[in-house]
Amino acid sequence: MPVSFNVTVPTTAKLGNTIPVKVDVSGGLEPYTCAFYYKKTSDTKWVTKQDFKNNYSVAIKPANVAEYEICVKVKDSVGTVYKKYFYVKVSK
Repeated sequence: MPVSFNVTVPTTAKLGNTIPVKVDVSGGLEPYTCAFYYKKTSDTKWVTKQDFKNNYSVAIKPANVAEYEICVKVKDSVGTVYKKYFYVKVSK
């Protein structure tokens, strides 16, 4: 059975506030690890918030008013990586 995961992330945020990102994982082969990355949609380079760890949530604090792309990766015990992308619009 493949890994199934849901991600809770808001679609909007206010500058100065954190963006909470939470993952719920099931299926596949435990244990799971999660990695979180983000960038402004206008940028090409991703910022690593967390590399693969047993932690299923992070808080990202954007530095600018912009639209941000968030990438969430989940890896199972045999090394298969699953990923999803989300967009958050940060305003004043």
